[in-house]
Formats: sequence, C-alpha cells, structure tokens
Amino acid sequence: MTSRNARDAVRRRGIGVFVLHVVLESVWLYLGVRLLFDQVRNLDPRLEREAVSIVTGAIVIGVGALIVAWFVVAVIMHVGCGGGKRGTFTDAFGVAGWAYAPEVVLFLPSAIYGWWEIRHRSFDGSDPERLVAEFDAIASQTDLAAVLIALATTLWSVYILTYGIAETHDIPVDRAATPAVVVGLGSILFFLIN
Repeated sequence: MTSRNARDAVRRRGIGVFVLHVVLESVWLYLGVRLLFDQVRNLDPRLEREAVSIVTGAIVIGVGALIVAWFVVAVIMHVGCGGGKRGTFTDAFGVAGWAYAPEVVLFLPSAIYGWWEIRHRSFDGSDPERLVAEFDAIASQTDLAAVLIALATTLWSVYILTYGIAETHDIPVDRAATPAVVVGLGSILFFLIN
C-alpha cells in the first residue's frame, strides 16, 4: 500500500468513526426517550405519540448539528494550523472524524449509566405540565460522572486532533495543539451549557 493509499484509508476510517458516532448517538437518543417514557405512569397515549414525533425531529436536527460540528472542527484545525505543508482539508475531516473515537469507546459505559439513572426514576404523567417540569429538571442536572466522562473524552479528542493534524499537515505538535485546545474548550463549554 502506497503512502497516499494509506492516508486515504486512514481518512476513510476517520469518516467511518464519525458516522458510527452519529448512528450510536441517534439510536441512544431514541431508545433513551422511549425508556424515559416507560417510566411514566398515567401517561395519555396521545401525548406519548406527540413526544416520540418531536424526538424524531430532534434526532434529525441532532444529526445535522453533529455534521456541522464535524465541519467546524475540521475548519478550525485546518485553518488554525495554516494548512500545513502537505495537509488537505479532507485530511482535516478524517482527523476530526477520528476525534470522535473517544465518544464511540465510552458510548457503552455512558449509555449503561444513563439507562441505570432512568430506570431508577418514576414519573406521574397525569399532569403534563408537571411532567415537562420534571423532565426539564433532569435534563438540566449535571452530575460528576457525566462531567468526568466529558472531560476524559475531550482530553482524548484534543490529543487525537493535535497529533493527527501534526502528522497529516506536517507541522510541529505545538502548532497543532493550539487549535485542538480551542476545539476542546468549545466542546466543554457546549457540554456545560447544554
């Protein structure tokens, strides 16, 4: 395999990692919401159908947002490094895709933790306004486990971005680290406000 073919294969695998991340997140969002509604007593079936419909729309929007985020990360990394001597924007896409590998690796423990958290809750669906308030309260909680997982995945992703772009763009690691840290800080900020 030539050097160019090897780079193309690595780039394609990075894109594959990103696609796998999108699929896993979409499936978990759908299943997580279904599981959440299974914990609701006295729920009007019409309300549940409406909620599932809204979630389907949210999945579509979420997939779009993930694609935009992937693009933004690739732009920040490629432009932030000055393009490099040999790196291409397509290389930056591949590296940005690989930066989602920590999310894929930690998906199962995160999903199990989320499942465990949801299974231990109970909701009364007889008052839709109260139910929405309870769901909002859960969504706004940030517990230590979630923060630690977010920090671990972000640090790992910053490492991947730094060394991946340094390699594909033939630049020093310290030059690749600056935009990678910017991406990492943005990721943590988004996690905290989301």
